[in-house]
Amino acid sequence: MFGLFENRVSKLAQFVALQSLFLAVLFLLKTYNYNLFHIIAEGYSITVALCIFFIVVNSQEYQSNNFISLLTSGFVATVAIDALHTLAFRGMNIFDGYDANLPTQLWILARYTSSITLLIAVLLFEKKVRLPVAYALYSIITALAIAAIFAGDFPDAFIPGTGLTTFKIVSEYIIIAIIGIALFLLSKKKDKLDESTYANLCLSYSFAILSEWMFTLYGDPFDLLNLLGHYFKILSVYFIYKAVIQVAVTHPQKIIFRELELKKQDLEREVQDSILKMREDASFLRSLLNAIPVPVFYKDTEGRYLGVNKTFEEFYGKTEQEMIGKNVFDIAPVELAQVYHAKDLELFRTKAVQVYDGQLKNGQGVVRDVVYHKAAFTDLAGNVRGLIGTFLDVTERKKREEEVLFLSLHDLPTGLLNRNALRKLSLDNDNDLGQDNKWSVLFMDIDNFRIVNDAIGHTMGDQMINELAEKIKACVSDRGVVYRGEGDE
Repeated sequence: MFGLFENRVSKLAQFVALQSLFLAVLFLLKTYNYNLFHIIAEGYSITVALCIFFIVVNSQEYQSNNFISLLTSGFVATVAIDALHTLAFRGMNIFDGYDANLPTQLWILARYTSSITLLIAVLLFEKKVRLPVAYALYSIITALAIAAIFAGDFPDAFIPGTGLTTFKIVSEYIIIAIIGIALFLLSKKKDKLDESTYANLCLSYSFAILSEWMFTLYGDPFDLLNLLGHYFKILSVYFIYKAVIQVAVTHPQKIIFRELELKKQDLEREVQDSILKMREDASFLRSLLNAIPVPVFYKDTEGRYLGVNKTFEEFYGKTEQEMIGKNVFDIAPVELAQVYHAKDLELFRTKAVQVYDGQLKNGQGVVRDVVYHKAAFTDLAGNVRGLIGTFLDVTERKKREEEVLFLSLHDLPTGLLNRNALRKLSLDNDNDLGQDNKWSVLFMDIDNFRIVNDAIGHTMGDQMINELAEKIKACVSDRGVVYRGEGDE
């Protein structure tokens, strides 16, 4: 760890020493000949920007986003404007008929182009951008802006005898604000960049801000603030160059692996979120199943139970864990299990909803009448994966139905079949009796039985009728059926 720290300190010391030497050389050049200093300062920026362009163009395959490419397209436009700015400077005598306003206007245009590019590159960091279209747009906009300057349609930036205009000064502050916003937005993308690349970009943006600030303060092109402005601009371009070299040349695989690691982390978060959502859904479904007041079960295609609800557990007196993995043969008598297994196989074959009556033996060993409702469930491909079913205990309902049926066909006092039963028998036998089958009906009546009821009461009268009914049934035996028609006894 100490060795790494010492190595970094050593590199920092070397950088400071070289930059101090470079700054001293620039100062001497500026003192000797300002135009020579200006050509070298601007030429350095132009040369580095062109190097960045060629490096990026030839390393597109290593770049997974358009950040560096967008920076490059903007820098190419800036290079063209800076080149004109250098050629238009006082003393170069290339553009006749123009004063110091022309290079100042070109300077402002170049700085606007550079700052807006820094902002756009961050805003479109992860967007898909067609780079040929970006190059074409920069070329067209830059050409139109330069044409406006030479045509005199661009705001004045410098007036001889007066100095910098309000437009130029305000523009410098606007440019500083744009770069500041870009730097802030870049900090939001920190996790998308390699640590060293991010640091170099931050330094580049920061020195660009310092450079613009110096150019808002200087009063004379030959003073120290103007020198610092150019020097900070050189440092800004240098750190952009370092960032590009790291992304495209030195450590492209490191950037790629970092992005893969970030994508892996995003995927892991999505997986964890999906697992949490699945658990929540499973908990909801489990609560929903347990809230259903009828037994619910589901099986695989082998007939093994996959799960049951609380009502099912209560019916069989077994827990879900005791049921899972078992089949119907493990919990029901063989004769019933065979019927239900055959029904399951039929359901898997037809995929139709099944509704049928059956019987089950509950946990207390009591046979109960039930009505099954079952359906097959499938996977996304439509293959049957099992069935889900419920059954409704209808034992009590059947008893009540039988009681109602009994009451509708029998006489209450005697228990004999009544007139409805006789009518039903006659209707049922209309189609069953052939021509050779004969049956007869004997009607009997008790005359003046009302006198008995009035004399000794209906209770005693009912007893007499019951005794008479028993005697008649004994006489008829199994050779016929006795009915009571209910008359006016």
